[in-house]
Amino acid sequence: MLLDRDPQAGRFIAAHAGWKPSGGTAAATPAGGTAPTGAPSGGKAASLRQAVVCGDKAALPGMIEAALESGRPASDILNGDLIPGILEVGEKYERKEYFLPQLLLSAETMRIGFERLKPLLSDADGGMSAGRIVMATVEGDIHDIGKNIVCLMLANNGFDVVDLGKDVPAERIVDEALSRNADVIGLSALMTTTMVRMSDTVRLRDEKGCRARIMVGGAVVTEAFATSIGADGYSLDAVGAVREAARLVDSARGCQSLENC
Repeated sequence: MLLDRDPQAGRFIAAHAGWKPSGGTAAATPAGGTAPTGAPSGGKAASLRQAVVCGDKAALPGMIEAALESGRPASDILNGDLIPGILEVGEKYERKEYFLPQLLLSAETMRIGFERLKPLLSDADGGMSAGRIVMATVEGDIHDIGKNIVCLMLANNGFDVVDLGKDVPAERIVDEALSRNADVIGLSALMTTTMVRMSDTVRLRDEKGCRARIMVGGAVVTEAFATSIGADGYSLDAVGAVREAARLVDSARGCQSLENC
């Protein structure tokens, strides 16, 4: 993969898609052989859900078009196939049956499907989302790979994500949350020298009466640190961030300001 001989670890993922912790390592698929359990037969997904689980970016668009032409509503495709598929991927990731390459490939596949359905969903539901989240890597920190993965997972699960990028001052983060009426602020940091800037956002949120809940994460961030700075939530990884965001959105909705929550 590093030498680009296996783009996006595609061959590696296909060869080990059937691996389970309890069952040992699956043998690599021989040339012209049968794909291991869990991989799509013939290298092509048989259903919309399986396309997401297996990261079949080539097959998914055509399958979505066929489903739409057959009369299936966009919301039914999303809620009945794509979201269950990405949730299954999350479960596999937590069980260590899937690792980061599989997670990213499935998330990218889900993104392609969601982008196709998004205009149809907006027409049908008036633009309602699972919640609006302002995401940023804190001031002084230029690392944003983890934050980008979280943004992708949140968007795939129906959240309206406002990504402010990296090295973002606390004042801008809170001002954006206020102007966009955000439900949640998500903060990321990779270094111990920058994670302390998270407390600036918590302090400014309180000073300005912003109703948004704050969740934090990153390689050096711990749950104990999140509690110590007054953050409302913490997640170890992108899969957990989706669950935590849903919990915080429920907590934030109905609040016009921090004081009346």
